Amino acid sequence: HKGKNARYVSEQRVKTLLNNRSYIGQWSHDGVARDCAALLVSRDGEEPRTAVPLEVFELAQSRLAGYAASPSLTAASEKRPMAGLVICACCGRPLHVNIGKLVNGVRTARWFCPYRSRGLCSGPGYSGIRVEVLQEWAQTYLADMICAEYLQMRSERTYGSSAGELLQAESQLEAHRKAESQRLAKAVEILDHEQLALVAAELRTQRMALEARLVELRSKVTRERTSSVDSNLRKLSSQAFGASLRRCVKWIAVTDRGVTVLTEWGAYIGAAFEPAPIGRMIQPGDHRKLLPPGALATKDCLTWIPDHHRFVVSQQGLRYGRLRGADPNQILPPNTYAWSD
Repeated sequence: HKGKNARYVSEQRVKTLLNNRSYIGQWSHDGVARDCAALLVSRDGEEPRTAVPLEVFELAQSRLAGYAASPSLTAASEKRPMAGLVICACCGRPLHVNIGKLVNGVRTARWFCPYRSRGLCSGPGYSGIRVEVLQEWAQTYLADMICAEYLQMRSERTYGSSAGELLQAESQLEAHRKAESQRLAKAVEILDHEQLALVAAELRTQRMALEARLVELRSKVTRERTSSVDSNLRKLSSQAFGASLRRCVKWIAVTDRGVTVLTEWGAYIGAAFEPAPIGRMIQPGDHRKLLPPGALATKDCLTWIPDHHRFVVSQQGLRYGRLRGADPNQILPPNTYAWSD
């Protein structure tokens, strides 16, 4: 077996090789394996045989079945729902995940900038962060803030629309009452008792419909005004949470002082790292934790990004980035960042 590039051997390529049933004389198509004499090999008049002994192939399959249950083979989209959103504050490029082991043997996944070692990302302000730390912070604090702001904006838009409908319904009812009085006053002079009763019943039916519509709108406005904001992003699955986060967040920049978040509606959220304990030696299992978002951190979070110009240019030039070719003010809105060529 020869791969496309003999210098690189990936785990998936090895699995493909071990699962190839051609080595035991079988041809697989549409998930069904059939015996194929053309795949058998022979040399110097020997009887045709399989390229790999059947017992060796079955032993490899049993080994692979044991590895398939390993939790480390979980889909990356389930383990890292924020992939593509987390970026480097120094160069503005997406962070990748590096899986390694601590000195005590514990496996850990960490967001890091691969361009740092290539010389494409340099300067102060860089920091990595453990995957579980950032995801726990996002599900615990960021989800609540984003959901609260989104529902508040939606409530304001909905409340304004319902309030306008309420004013219109009140004016319609008032106009109908005046018209009803004027019409009945004229009808008394020209209609008999039965005709007048029919006209009055029709006008009363129209007025009752307008009054019922007015009561419904008043109840709707009251509900919208007093409704409580309930965050339910934390109740979603990992993949659904990541998809919802992508609709609400443009990017999450990791710096050496904390994280800076830009929402789709132009709001910034900042959260600082928890200060390291003084006088205590760092243990292998220790990691930096993120504090809840605060007013002071949000006020200073843009100053944590060392080079705004390089940050914007990198975001514009990403090949598969969401903000590729976007206006600079969409990457760093003008209320906080004055773009200049």
